[in-house]
Amino acid sequence: MHIWLLTATGVLSFLLLADKSRFRELYPGLLFMVYFRFTGQYIFVEILHVWTYKKLSTPFSQIMNIPVFVDLFFYPAMGYLYIQYYPKTRPARLFYAITWATAFTINEQIAVRGGIIEQQAGWHPFLSFLFFMLMLILLIVQHRFYSRRRQT
Repeated sequence: MHIWLLTATGVLSFLLLADKSRFRELYPGLLFMVYFRFTGQYIFVEILHVWTYKKLSTPFSQIMNIPVFVDLFFYPAMGYLYIQYYPKTRPARLFYAITWATAFTINEQIAVRGGIIEQQAGWHPFLSFLFFMLMLILLIVQHRFYSRRRQT
């Protein structure tokens, strides 16, 4: 249920809040989020065994042992919106990133408490927060890289 709710939230948020006129500019961020999520899932689930997923609802998710629809719809939509509304001033940027990383961490903890994710190997919510901060920082770095490339 949690996975379907996140998927629907991602799709609806994108449809209602995204500035589609900037799609060409922000599309690399969408792709980055898909790539980053799948790579992170592979490293943390398959290689490091930091967490495992339980109660995955779709057969495709069960085969891959990751919440595929969340990684394909929710996080890319949130990345798109993150870049679209990224503030111009430096102090606001830090607060903005902390707010988003905290929201992602809370979402993950809801999945842990709901029995969808089982964390192992000493994984802690603060480590999740740092992981999400890294994800958001890299998202902005790649956005700036592609924005500069487009201007030249």
